[in-house]
Amino acid sequence: MNLTKRCKIWWLMPLILGVVGIAIAGTTGKIAGRVTDAETGEPLPGANIEIEGTTMGAAADFDGYYVILNVPPGTYTLKASFLGYQPVRIENVKVNVDRTTETNFSLKSTAIVTEEIVVTAKEPIIKKDLTASVDIVKGEEVASLPVVSVSQVVTQQAGVIERGGLHIRGGRPDEVVYVVDGVEVRDPYTNYTFAGIPLISMEETAINKGGFDVDQGVVSSGAINIVTKEGGPKYETKVRFSTTDLSFLGEDLYSFFDENIGDPYLDFLTGKNTDLTSKKNRHRQKERRAEFNIGGPLFPGWRRGAKFFVSGEFASNRGRFPVSKDPKWKN
Repeated sequence: MNLTKRCKIWWLMPLILGVVGIAIAGTTGKIAGRVTDAETGEPLPGANIEIEGTTMGAAADFDGYYVILNVPPGTYTLKASFLGYQPVRIENVKVNVDRTTETNFSLKSTAIVTEEIVVTAKEPIIKKDLTASVDIVKGEEVASLPVVSVSQVVTQQAGVIERGGLHIRGGRPDEVVYVVDGVEVRDPYTNYTFAGIPLISMEETAINKGGFDVDQGVVSSGAINIVTKEGGPKYETKVRFSTTDLSFLGEDLYSFFDENIGDPYLDFLTGKNTDLTSKKNRHRQKERRAEFNIGGPLFPGWRRGAKFFVSGEFASNRGRFPVSKDPKWKN
């Protein structure tokens, strides 16, 4: 029987008391830059920089430099303020895993209270701190791609194929490592690694194809660093369903869209279909996949406190070839 049914529940809960520090791939990035006077270029020590909608921020040092550490990947709005200066907001600041996003502020002095200045950040074409070959896929970009799993997202990148396993730049499948939220996921029997998470829960995936950092562990072909979503200040839920079962369109259209013919010789010997070239009335995989997620504050009245995120997946697949004549399996 080649019927696979998988139901995966991933519980992602923030830990309040602390986490154990081990040498694993990073799951956060950082924001750094400088705050200066727009007219003189002099630094503004003590200027406040905050990430709106979060509790993260920093103060500029004596030379005007600031650093905000442990920022989850995503797109943010930064605000810089200093006494006697007009506040400045920079929107669309993108943070990637294990990377530094440079964001500088130039504040104008003012003697009266005025409205803040809004600036839209642009992602640099060349990233100075990126010395490896890395492709980054955001969760919002996946919605426009014809994919239903993380492995299919990875194979959309140049130099990556999936044939009996994932191959990056000609390497073997056991030379590729999947890291999910900083934890390496590996099958101890085959030594292969896999993502094993619902695509709907993916926040960002970084495909590293060379020049690996020391925190990537044992890897010689490619490293795939996946960061899952986190709960936000509001309760949110999402459900998605996908299938290759198009039998409701009729056999003519179904055979046009799904060219899998199963085992035509077995069909010929059993008399099911004596035309070896026909694609009608053949065995189909009929893959069905349902995904969901839900997240938000752990306590309804404490929206700035601990948050939770839960994601799950159910998938069924009849297999590429019929292997059972038992009618209850409909194979």
